[in-house]
Amino acid sequence: MTFSPGQSQALEQLHEIITASEDAVALVGSPSLDRRTRTLSIRLSLDLGGEKLAPSTETAPEGITLLAREEVTLRIPASFPFEYPTAVLPPRRFAGQLHVMWGRYLCLYHSPNDWSPSEGMIGYLERLADWYVR
Repeated sequence: MTFSPGQSQALEQLHEIITASEDAVALVGSPSLDRRTRTLSIRLSLDLGGEKLAPSTETAPEGITLLAREEVTLRIPASFPFEYPTAVLPPRRFAGQLHVMWGRYLCLYHSPNDWSPSEGMIGYLERLADWYVR
């Protein structure tokens, strides 16, 4: 599997985050590369019950109860960090929640201009964690 330089950078950043997170972020399986789209897919398990990633898991009246660990698949484009990753949620689990499109695609940015390449994967995961908490 040959990753783009940006995808390799994303993987390095994720490994640093995983190591520093003390198991709050864990890799599930092995990364895979779609040869047609050149998109790297990485499944993560996030500990949303601990203070390491999210300060609270209380459910808002219109929200849903979070599991102790939630899985998400990140799709990282070959042009990362100049293009942001996409978060894919388990099918229909978060359907109807704010910013979830087509039942499983999470929209974390208003537009491509909302993404700052210098934030890297840490900025992306922070925004993802904030979405879960909200």
